[in-house]
Amino acid sequence: MPLPGLSRVISTVTLLLSALSPAYASESIATAAQNAATLARFEKMRHQRQITQQPDLIRLAFGSDQSHFDAAVNDSSGTVDFGTRPGKPVWSVLTTHWARSDTTSTRYAFAAAGRHVPMGKHWKGGAMVQIEHALRDVSPSQTQGDGWMLGPYLVGQIPGTELSWSMQALTGQGRVATSPLGQQATRATSNRTFVRGRIEGSLELGALELTPNILALQVSGRTPKMRNRAGAIIPAQRVQISQLSAGLDFDRSVPVRALGAITVKGGLSLNAQRSQGTALAATIMPRSDGYSSRFEIGLDYEDDTFGILRTELGIDGAEGAPLDTVGLSLSWEYQL
Repeated sequence: MPLPGLSRVISTVTLLLSALSPAYASESIATAAQNAATLARFEKMRHQRQITQQPDLIRLAFGSDQSHFDAAVNDSSGTVDFGTRPGKPVWSVLTTHWARSDTTSTRYAFAAAGRHVPMGKHWKGGAMVQIEHALRDVSPSQTQGDGWMLGPYLVGQIPGTELSWSMQALTGQGRVATSPLGQQATRATSNRTFVRGRIEGSLELGALELTPNILALQVSGRTPKMRNRAGAIIPAQRVQISQLSAGLDFDRSVPVRALGAITVKGGLSLNAQRSQGTALAATIMPRSDGYSSRFEIGLDYEDDTFGILRTELGIDGAEGAPLDTVGLSLSWEYQL
């Protein structure tokens, strides 16, 4: 036999849940979008840091410098940089940076180690491992992650020239924990790849010296489909950055008996970058293509009695503006 008033209580609770359900669902969806955006921004930041922190494989394989250790620390930030002596078969590098203010704290650490062996007279092959840690804390939100990558690399020198080249291909995983508004952390994993090739050095053609520099790379991270703490689905998404840069500098000295020595120098460089995100990551990181260029031409005149006179014309270009900035410099050096 039904209890008196029980039906009215059930009806009231049912109506209350019905009223709250749409609000809870929209909140879950908003949180999923927010999680996806936070993950995409964090992944992009890690990509950019990984690009700039990559070890100089050519220097590590063929260099002859000393090992180094640099540190700069104060009450709000610090940087530590360490590297073993180049030219050895086993090497390691470490760099870390941290900073904090009243409401923001950031930290990034990168370490890499590898070993290579001669594969021929002019080239070497090896393998490396890289690990990293990143933290961004903007109260009350916090995002932090760790990652690792490993893979082979090749370095070599082109016979008869001062040109060197390197290639590397790495794969690994990353882990991220994000708490957008101080909530319980949503955790995600990503599959990451990094590919890079480079040519640098100098080439002499008689009195003309050419200095080419070519770099191509791509770094990508894919986060699989997942659910956040509220149960909302975050679709699989990818964050990818590609870069291509090519430059060529030239230098030619022309001795003039009556005037002294004249050096003609200049260079041309072109840079292109594409960054893009997919799925929800595309809303805060849509496909973006950027281009830039620089052209330089200069003339140096040197005479024992007159000194050194330097002139240079530089033209910087950007996407849609090939003559974005034009600069002219003139300087004179004379030793008393």
